[in-house]
Formats: sequence, structure tokens, C-alpha cells
Amino acid sequence: IVEQRQRIQNRLKKALGLESKLTEILIEAYDDVRDLATVQTNLPSATFPPECPYTIEQMLDKTYYLLPP
Repeated sequence: IVEQRQRIQNRLKKALGLESKLTEILIEAYDDVRDLATVQTNLPSATFPPECPYTIEQMLDKTYYLLPP
């Protein structure tokens, strides 16, 4: 999670116009990830929420959803 957040931050710094498209990107990416999770886990797609349960702010927050050391 930490590594992916850093990669996102680096991309946002390099492509300034990308930030305005994050919601659209999230919707498309979540559909792909949900399909992938269904295949990899062999669970029905209904197992996973139809929409991403996290906000962009939560995903970019360095302290959100980290397990304690």
C-alpha cells in the first residue's frame, strides 16, 4: 500500500493534469481490479462491492488503513 501510494504521488507530480481525472480513473481501475479479484480468488463477483468503498482522499492518505507495526 505504501509503495503504491508513493507511485501515485510521483505520477501526480509529473502529470499535473492527472489529478482532475482521478475519479474517472478510479472508476475504471476498480472495475478491472474487481474482475481480477474475482478470477484470482474464484469467488463470485458479488463478493466484492460494486463500487470502490474508498475515497481518493483515503487512498492517498499516508496514515489511512495501515496495520500497526
